[in-house]
Amino acid sequence: MTIKKIKTTKWLKKPHALMPHALMPHALMVLLVLFCVACSTHGPSDSAVGYPFGVPVDSHRLLAESPLMADFDVAESLVAGPGGVIPQQQIMALTPEIRAFLAGLAGASAEEKWSVLVGMFRNGMFSVDYDTLTTLPAAETFARREGNCLSVTILLAAMARELGLKGTFNEVDVPNTRTEEGGVLINLRHINLVLELSTGPQVIDFGVVDFEIAFNRRALSDQQALAQYFSNVGAERLLAGDYRAAFLNMREALRLSPGNSDFWVNLGVLYEKQRLPEYAEQAFIQALQLDPLSLVAARNLERLLAEQGRESVAAGLTDQVVRLRSHNPVFAYFAARSAYQEDRFGEARKLLESAIRRDNADHRLHFLLGKVAFVQGDFPLSKKHLRHAFALVDDPQIKRDYERQLFDLRK
Repeated sequence: MTIKKIKTTKWLKKPHALMPHALMPHALMVLLVLFCVACSTHGPSDSAVGYPFGVPVDSHRLLAESPLMADFDVAESLVAGPGGVIPQQQIMALTPEIRAFLAGLAGASAEEKWSVLVGMFRNGMFSVDYDTLTTLPAAETFARREGNCLSVTILLAAMARELGLKGTFNEVDVPNTRTEEGGVLINLRHINLVLELSTGPQVIDFGVVDFEIAFNRRALSDQQALAQYFSNVGAERLLAGDYRAAFLNMREALRLSPGNSDFWVNLGVLYEKQRLPEYAEQAFIQALQLDPLSLVAARNLERLLAEQGRESVAAGLTDQVVRLRSHNPVFAYFAARSAYQEDRFGEARKLLESAIRRDNADHRLHFLLGKVAFVQGDFPLSKKHLRHAFALVDDPQIKRDYERQLFDLRK
């Protein structure tokens, strides 16, 4: 593993690079999308008003009265080990070996020791092989030297805190990234770590997605990050066919973070795999009610109903979500960015001009439009939007990255 400065649209190969940034934001959250499964029983009444948003959802039934709980005792959900749910405190717990490793780092202060640790990553003295479907607690990630970005972020957060540094989990909006496993599409989400150092915030990033420093990010509480851990493990157990462990871990994720739309999608996929379409439908509806822009929930729900011969119930739902997303500046930015990268500059320009009419205060939209206009030879328009972008940016790290991108553009 190596350490390096952020580079725009850089894909990392395994072993993956750990990247420190001077100010901002990747953890992985596995989100499942099912291709097709045979289903048979009936779901909620088709006469429900405002389907799916007006349909009542009994979340207690989905989690506490689930048919998936029929074959085991509820108390087993608290038992660690194969098929159980690891106690929360074990996820970030450090072993004596890890503490000895940290104590042996050169340096008189916590920040000096952290700098040495970062140097070990840079020089390849400490490496972790990236595996999308391996979510591990900190101790196992350290021992096995493998895991996904959530595993590594958890390990680094625990190590930083052991040294006395403040580390916060950060969720990042990234372009849609998918992989396939066993007939199931997995949409990847991303988390990284933000450290508060005397020189300013530093972002530590380990992942598989296309990343830029200007991407939107949100701080996560430890509870939210642990919920993502349980959701990941649940998805991995689902793919392995261990539906009992999948349910227990997904339920724990939803106990910690019931408002996370993605977690309900994963639960819906599990129910569908278990030939419980009524429960799957309710889970997908809950996901959409929490996030009306969830395209994965809309597609799952629309497909599920079509397989039951109920196409008319949610006809056009996916198209409706696509239209809503097209008016959202975040999704418009990623669509325009993709068009720009594929040299479809006219399309990118139209998307950005439309998005700016709705949100004139997003520096990313102005900066990307400035780049598009530059390559099109429209220099006055380019200058206008680039100036506007820089005027909107408060973050010196983003400004430096923008300056680097412009330097590369003018070559």
